[in-house]
Amino acid sequence: MPNPLGEVGSYALEHRNRSWSSVGYRRFSLYLDKLQAYPIKRLASTEEWEAADLMRVLIVLGLREAFQDTEHLTKRLKHSGFVSHMLRPFKAEIASSVIMDLRLPEGLATIVDIYARKTAASRNQALRELILAGTKTYCEAELSFHKALKASRTEEESRSGQQSSA
Repeated sequence: MPNPLGEVGSYALEHRNRSWSSVGYRRFSLYLDKLQAYPIKRLASTEEWEAADLMRVLIVLGLREAFQDTEHLTKRLKHSGFVSHMLRPFKAEIASSVIMDLRLPEGLATIVDIYARKTAASRNQALRELILAGTKTYCEAELSFHKALKASRTEEESRSGQQSSA
């Protein structure tokens, strides 16, 4: 199935030969609801990350999740043309939001911009959705890792118990 966001692939091909020193960053002020911002800050502190670094990882994981669900993405892209204008949040919603500064590499920022434009979402809305999807993926992977670690420890304990009884 062809990539519904074909512009992203062409951007990557055009810019893959750029040196890392020439890659710029774009600064964003991300408005997150308090219920979204505080778990991210708490997760960052428990994992000993900077919140901005964690959000960059979550955005990439969210993009991976969005691109894997091509059926949902295709439907969303198909119906995005029907959205004639963006609804702006109420002032009360902005007042209860937490502003988090975020710097994204130019390539990642361009991919987010294209994703937002193609899905008829504001950049802030697209970033919030991607961070939410990335958080889900991150937590599921961490849970799987802890389950595998626990299973391997249980297996080692059972082996050592069998050897000591023999």
